[in-house]
Amino acid sequence: MRVGKITSIENGPKRDVDVRITPDRLFSEISIPPGEVIGANVSGIRVVEERIGGNDCFHLYLETLQGAQVLFYTAATKFDVALLLDELEASLGNKLTRAWVKAEPKKRISKIVFGSVIALFVLLMLAIIVPSLPRYDFTSVTEARAFAHIEGAEIVDELGDTNGPYRLKGSSVSGRDTFGKNFDFDLTFNGHTTNWNRLVSSNTWYVATIFENRRGNQFAVVSKRTE
Repeated sequence: MRVGKITSIENGPKRDVDVRITPDRLFSEISIPPGEVIGANVSGIRVVEERIGGNDCFHLYLETLQGAQVLFYTAATKFDVALLLDELEASLGNKLTRAWVKAEPKKRISKIVFGSVIALFVLLMLAIIVPSLPRYDFTSVTEARAFAHIEGAEIVDELGDTNGPYRLKGSSVSGRDTFGKNFDFDLTFNGHTTNWNRLVSSNTWYVATIFENRRGNQFAVVSKRTE
């Protein structure tokens, strides 16, 4: 498994592997299976965070309308994935389904004991009958803040509803088109929308990680990275 790395963010992200993103075609040199993905066929994006050999890896999967799943890119840092998500949304739109999960540790998986056939049947029936519900994986602001932490960046602002638990709602990243302009994003709280914005200098990137609680109120952690 190859892991991509950011080599430069000047005039847009550059990586040590070939990654090309357009509204029509998506290509990654390290995708599994290899080859291009048609943009119109992508229905969702899923990031799986995994720890391998003491190092964090972030696998970005593209889900297609045909039910297939493509391991499009594996990154060494959360910052790289945040930039790639921003590139994908800029090309494909922000209506795609998104999920960010942590992989089950392999040691724990090896210790799992499967239940009886009857119990398995019941679980399968529940999966069919019970509608899919959002998972609120972050119980507090502290857990949300820890998740939003990006290596090499500092947290410069937090805003919104500080009452968890939360689920990951999305992220927003300042890109090459925002240098010298205002980077902004909207946050929903108590039925009102708040706009956060900052002027972006040529050597600064902002990443806003947005969470949402069961009341539909949002909480955001804003990080800044300077090159």
